[in-house]
Amino acid sequence: MKKYLIFGCVIGLCSIFNGQIQLQRDVSFGNNGVFTYNQGGDGSVMMFIQEDNSLLVTNDPMNDLVLNRYLIKLKPDGTLDSNFSQNGYLQLDNSSNIINRLLQGAGGKFYINYADPFTSPTNNHIVGYNPNGTINTAFSNNGVFSYNFGISDGYFTSTEDGGLLLAKHDGFIKYLQSGNVDSAIGNNGVIAFNNSNYYSLEPIATKGNKLYYDNFAGTKRMDIYSANILEKEEASIYSNSTSFNEVYRAKAKNNYGLYYFRFTPAPNNPSMNTSVRLMKTDENLVTESFGNIAYIELPISPNFNYGSTDFTYTPNGNYLILGRKFIDPSSTSTTPAFLAYDENGNQVNVNSQQFFTDSGIPPYLSYVKLYSKGNAIYVVGVTGNNISVIKYNITETQSTLSTIENNADDTIIVNNPFGNSITVKDEEKSILKMDLYSYSGTLILSTNKKEMATLNIPKGSYILKIITKKGVINKKLIKIH
Repeated sequence: MKKYLIFGCVIGLCSIFNGQIQLQRDVSFGNNGVFTYNQGGDGSVMMFIQEDNSLLVTNDPMNDLVLNRYLIKLKPDGTLDSNFSQNGYLQLDNSSNIINRLLQGAGGKFYINYADPFTSPTNNHIVGYNPNGTINTAFSNNGVFSYNFGISDGYFTSTEDGGLLLAKHDGFIKYLQSGNVDSAIGNNGVIAFNNSNYYSLEPIATKGNKLYYDNFAGTKRMDIYSANILEKEEASIYSNSTSFNEVYRAKAKNNYGLYYFRFTPAPNNPSMNTSVRLMKTDENLVTESFGNIAYIELPISPNFNYGSTDFTYTPNGNYLILGRKFIDPSSTSTTPAFLAYDENGNQVNVNSQQFFTDSGIPPYLSYVKLYSKGNAIYVVGVTGNNISVIKYNITETQSTLSTIENNADDTIIVNNPFGNSITVKDEEKSILKMDLYSYSGTLILSTNKKEMATLNIPKGSYILKIITKKGVINKKLIKIH
């Protein structure tokens, strides 16, 4: 018979770890961890990490100053893939009014949306490409999908199955990788609703079968496999009536919640921001807290370009942030710095520092974006005419054992001691993830299920960290056989 223990503390103290993040530039990538190329003009950057860990990188899709627009492909070691198009470079349309927007496909395939939103939308089209940079003639009409509207009337984004989703004023249209309408979705591929009061729809994140998008009057979430739309009123996402000037970056995480930066403008002067906050919601866009903290007030200068700040998630679920202008009186560096927080809003040191600056990052790097896959963290940004990609390897240890008081939670019970598996009963179905650590702070196992196979780990003491919709619970467990 298995023994189960109520998981939580009534009055006592439960053990947790104060985390440490170690970032080490991957010197085997590019030139000492950095790949840089000249894009011919100032502008931001887009990047996709492919299934084989190769990288697709392109310059700004909306900047007329960029004279030479290319899509490049890097091999996992940070060198140009000479088998891709012309020695690693795919020439894009350099017309002054053309937007080149990169869209991710499946199996290494990708799309480029060539659009003129200002003068002649009749020539707008999407081209499908194979992994080697040749045109995918199986897509739509010999590789080309044509449409006759501008981005203010319709906005394309890619879906996780490699297809395309078109957001318009009156609804959505889902397309397959072939370019044909996905008749299994909605009414013959169409999900209709009235969005005529809004200027345009801009997708900001996709996750699974859910799409988050901005309609310039709040954020909506739509499940593309049903006609169910959840709309948030302006005050729920934006903080004041000047919401059009309130900017944010948003990303969806594994539980479909939305995490975002909010750069809040001063009520009487929208050009001046008053704060930068990291905030989050659940999958229904209901605001959630970080432990007992409603939001994380970031030590970043609120009046610096928000394009110089971004964040991503670490393998252990921490929030890693990169920014140019941290409020650190002791620092005069022009190089972006890293800082991090855990799920409860506590700051986590990066390389044993509150603010970690890597001298290998080009100074004045702007339009920064962070990407992560496995234990790799990529920084992408622009300095002058150059785009740089920097790769880091990340390890997370729990270096300092401390204690906090947890509230009782008799809805979660776990077998302790345990043998070949750890099984958790969760009456409220609130568990999102479980991590098992050694007492030295090394991550041993991780799962998003409620059972963890432990046959191959040795007997001894461990810390089980359970991430729930309510917060984080930690418990000392013992393996006896």
